[in-house]
Amino acid sequence: MVLVRGLLLLVLVVFATVLSAAPAQAATSSDAELCGAPRVNDPRTPAGYDDYIPPENDWDCDEVPNGIDNCPTIRNADQSDVDRDGFGDRCDDDADNDGVSNTQDTCPLVQNQPGNDPTPCQVDSDGDGTMDRDDNCRRLVNPDQKDLDGDGYGDICDSDDDDDYDLDHVDNCPVTPNPDQADADADGIGDACDTSTILPPTVDPGPAVIADKQAPTLSLRTLRAQYRSDAAGGMPLWVRCSEACAITATVTLSAREARRLGLGRKTLVVAAGDAAVDDAGSTYVFFDLKKAAARKLFKKGPVSATLELRATDAAGNSAAPMRRALRLKP
Repeated sequence: MVLVRGLLLLVLVVFATVLSAAPAQAATSSDAELCGAPRVNDPRTPAGYDDYIPPENDWDCDEVPNGIDNCPTIRNADQSDVDRDGFGDRCDDDADNDGVSNTQDTCPLVQNQPGNDPTPCQVDSDGDGTMDRDDNCRRLVNPDQKDLDGDGYGDICDSDDDDDYDLDHVDNCPVTPNPDQADADADGIGDACDTSTILPPTVDPGPAVIADKQAPTLSLRTLRAQYRSDAAGGMPLWVRCSEACAITATVTLSAREARRLGLGRKTLVVAAGDAAVDDAGSTYVFFDLKKAAARKLFKKGPVSATLELRATDAAGNSAAPMRRALRLKP
């Protein structure tokens, strides 16, 4: 009886230890939410559906099924897991399992405790002149360290260089974001990067359009919080318009937030983007972050901002502006 109780106690202690040691998901917006956003004109769209929604078994669109994905909601096609604890480095708060969190560890991928000595990670495994700690492709030579979408993976080892949630091998514009994969001339090159695409000529809108007095209606889908990593990828905003329309969007700081961040004393537009749809339907707006704001925006903790969306149709009718509170986080 004593032996049984001892074994039971040991099992409980081990179970509690595993739970306490299990790292939390990385504090970034979930790729699954962007991956699950509808896409217009996607050739993979099942019959009877207007938009494509990725399959249930791959939430983050990294082509690794959830059942074996060591970061099921954060994209990591390489599945790197240096401490072999079952949590991929991308979603493991202590990737090398040495008891010090990645943010405090001088060698987050090499055990260097006690002492937090940086010496063990002063190696250059691929011989490209960049030490492993700072190398965005530790196993592939890339001395230029180019990272088009700013996601921390160098272009040479990034399966989605433009971060538009279409992997490079199926993306018709692998280095230009185009989630809708539109290809007007069906030549295999997306409109966003095809210089040979011939678009229909501009025509007189005609009396029917001129007589149009109906303003378009808008709907949008966005995360309430946007992170620094999202900003690097253009903070894609999914928008639907009830008719053909031109869309503009801005992210604005209040005068108070601008002063707190040292960005002046007036309300300030820190990001802007635009898009258009040729008929009723949805698209994405990608934002350009103002360079002057980018340097300070993520240095003093979370920032409160306002997202504003406007749309105008061919007859000049404007939708009522849509505004949403937004949190920008490091």
